Amino acid sequence: VEFLGHLTLSDINREMGQADALILASRWVRDIEENQAMVIQEAMFTGLPVLATRSGGIPEVLPPSLYALMSEPANPESLAARIEEFAGLPEVTWRRYSDEGVAFAHEHFAQGKVAPPVFRLLEGLVRRPP
Repeated sequence: VEFLGHLTLSDINREMGQADALILASRWVRDIEENQAMVIQEAMFTGLPVLATRSGGIPEVLPPSLYALMSEPANPESLAARIEEFAGLPEVTWRRYSDEGVAFAHEHFAQGKVAPPVFRLLEGLVRRPP
């Protein structure tokens, strides 16, 4: 693991392009859970498979095919087992996870997919009588 500090968007894209997977080991801390990690969406848009913990809203932003690769929060053994499992998969399976992540990201998070429902919700709240 190498901590790179602050990166520009082009640096982030370059680094993600060189990675085999994104590993997000979020955990619940003092009533705060990971809500919706943007890095997961960014990784999926670039075709990077995601290994993450079952914490907060993370399962909601992953395609169902990746649920089996999720680990338990605050459980290094669980995370290590998922990483070993992923590393042992054939490349065709890695590619399938990558393709499914890209498709899921475009279906659920592409520009124009997220904002309209939020705007409709907000408009409904504004129009609702007190």
